[in-house]
Amino acid sequence: MNELLGISISHGEQVFPNNEQYSIFFDFLRLFDWRTQPINKELTAEVLAQYKNILIGEPHSTFSHIEIKSLQNWINNGGNILIIASCSGDSAPSGNANAKSNIGQLLEVVNLLDNSLGINKGVKSGIPFDTKVIVDITHLTGFEGKLCYDTGCTMKMINNHNITIEHALYAPYDSSCITGLRLFQKKITAVANSVPRKTKDLIFLKYKLGLGSVSVIGSSFAFKNDTIIRESNAQFANWLIVKSFNTILENYIHEHEQKPQRHRLLHGYPFPNLMHKLTGEKQLADISNGISISKDKPYIIGILPHTFCNPMVQGCGFCTFPHESYNKSDLTNTVRNVLNEIGTFHSKYKDLFQGKVKSVYFGGGTANLTPSKLFEELCHTLCSTNDCSEAETTLEGVPKYFAIENYKYLDILQTYFNNKKLRLSLGIQTFNETLLTKMGRQNFGDTSCIRNLANETQRRGIENSGDLLFDLPNQTIEMMKSDVMGLIEMNFNQISIYHLVMFRALGPEWSKDKSILDSLPDNSLALSNWLNLRELLLSQGYEQRTLTNFQKNNTHAFEYEECVFQPESYNWVGFGPSAISAFYDDNFDRAVKFINPETANEYNSNHDKYYWDKYFVFDKLDLKVLYITRKIALLAIDKKHYRKIFASEIEHDFAGELYYLSEKELVKVNPENITITPKGMFYADTVAGLFALRNLKYNRMLNLIKGKSQMPEEYYTRAYSIGNFNFDALPDFDSSYFNRMG
Repeated sequence: MNELLGISISHGEQVFPNNEQYSIFFDFLRLFDWRTQPINKELTAEVLAQYKNILIGEPHSTFSHIEIKSLQNWINNGGNILIIASCSGDSAPSGNANAKSNIGQLLEVVNLLDNSLGINKGVKSGIPFDTKVIVDITHLTGFEGKLCYDTGCTMKMINNHNITIEHALYAPYDSSCITGLRLFQKKITAVANSVPRKTKDLIFLKYKLGLGSVSVIGSSFAFKNDTIIRESNAQFANWLIVKSFNTILENYIHEHEQKPQRHRLLHGYPFPNLMHKLTGEKQLADISNGISISKDKPYIIGILPHTFCNPMVQGCGFCTFPHESYNKSDLTNTVRNVLNEIGTFHSKYKDLFQGKVKSVYFGGGTANLTPSKLFEELCHTLCSTNDCSEAETTLEGVPKYFAIENYKYLDILQTYFNNKKLRLSLGIQTFNETLLTKMGRQNFGDTSCIRNLANETQRRGIENSGDLLFDLPNQTIEMMKSDVMGLIEMNFNQISIYHLVMFRALGPEWSKDKSILDSLPDNSLALSNWLNLRELLLSQGYEQRTLTNFQKNNTHAFEYEECVFQPESYNWVGFGPSAISAFYDDNFDRAVKFINPETANEYNSNHDKYYWDKYFVFDKLDLKVLYITRKIALLAIDKKHYRKIFASEIEHDFAGELYYLSEKELVKVNPENITITPKGMFYADTVAGLFALRNLKYNRMLNLIKGKSQMPEEYYTRAYSIGNFNFDALPDFDSSYFNRMG
């Protein structure tokens, strides 16, 4: 949604889109889909009525009485304004002796002082101090970082009547200010021979005024191209844009509620398109450097033996998971390489395998399409290189293939793994024969086949999980309920229900068929169907454990799903095409995530080098986003646990996100936790996306800076390695106020 942002340019403003010195800052705004519009006229009530958000960036002339009153009324009625000033404040913006502003008159509650903030290095050679001040913004933004506050003034509160202060940032204890800097014919002077003095004044303030908000910062230079890439200025700009223009968050929810909802969050943050290409063993060593994982840390294993399946319709018509048409030779070759990957990985990273395996999951493709002898070899190799003695083990597949060779796959599972913790995950989708034929799944097992399998597993003490799709083409709510009741009557331990995701250009065969797309419910009806099915399962004695999984009451919780959503406690090792691996340090401060090549051909051609294809290194904010989005899948975020891990409050770190999600009734903020509502469960993509929004935009900011800056790659890649990067070793910018103004 391209929202309009008004940019005042009628008062000699220096921060505006056509000023090349601020091009990166305005590129940042466009990353948030803002459409900037210059306002080159008096800011009357009629003009302001066109906007919800306005930027006034370092004005060099005064606002009229009419403009002041119009702006104040506009803010009180819901407008959001960001004001950017510079050294010397209103008295002489940027030290320009011929300029004057009256922003303080507009603000009423704070004065922009006639000074410049700096670090006192002793008065010599006519240069009293360094105008670059490094300010810790960790407490403000919720992530570790420092702002280079460059050539800016300080502010002093004069009245806080009828306002609510949301955020404030003060000058650091080691800084000073000098009063009355003036520029005369390229020569800097200080009024009345002023000397640096200590200060504790404000440098940034955001407050509520009526229905609107005001954000004001005293340093425009902090956003210039050569400064915005210093320290954590880009992070601060990212945070400031979201906090100043509240409608960014509100609009995101509104826009994404209209889009298709997956409501499952299976992959986890970040998605593959945000990960980086792994280019060689040296880079692999670099990004792994510094990771600190205890040798007894438990882990889970996900294995994709291959990517092949064999429905009579490509990908069953709807599948967006990695899948390829069945080819026996390619399948065998892929499984052989998975066996090799397990052995290679264990020998290279054996220190990671001192702990016990908590859970093993064989997924797909169609995992039980693997020939039984090869599957047995997989189990043998896995158990000989890992301690799987206590592991819960799940084999996923289509119902009919489990019965091959008189239930041979069940025999193999019981031979190699803990008999008390075995589970089959059955891809059933629906019992409706017409829909099964439309999917090309008519030979995957009918109702009788599924019932016989359920009886056999129950006889052996193996538990069953059944996957169902709802909102299929022309599927009524009665048909959906009938599918659910079918699994309940067969006494399934776990039932997972998934809303069909389908839209034009998604890729699967069904997305190319207009008649199928037209037959699908809109989000309001799909939400209603979800709520109906959820209530049915709860009423039949099933407890909801994750967004999509319901389990019979009084049975043990299946471990794989819960461990996947607890990255602070378990590492994740993946083998096979598209498999995911993730390693977290003991303090949950750093982490790295890998993903294997997606297709069998890419995977097989990569086996003689290293298996990982892409990577992502997490910093603290990334881990907060990961943690929150994982806990959403578990239906609640424990505030105390968040505080223990991150030493901060979630309601501070994500105040805006929580406010708007609560307003939309997608989450509920309770004294001890934050729960996702039944409506929020359906819109989980939207909920998770909002929490990730700032960080996703910031990653794009880094790419943008990379394209515009000539600095070394390490300078603008914040998470280039697991270890802490030494920014002091990089060349500095000469951003002295005196040199620049001269």
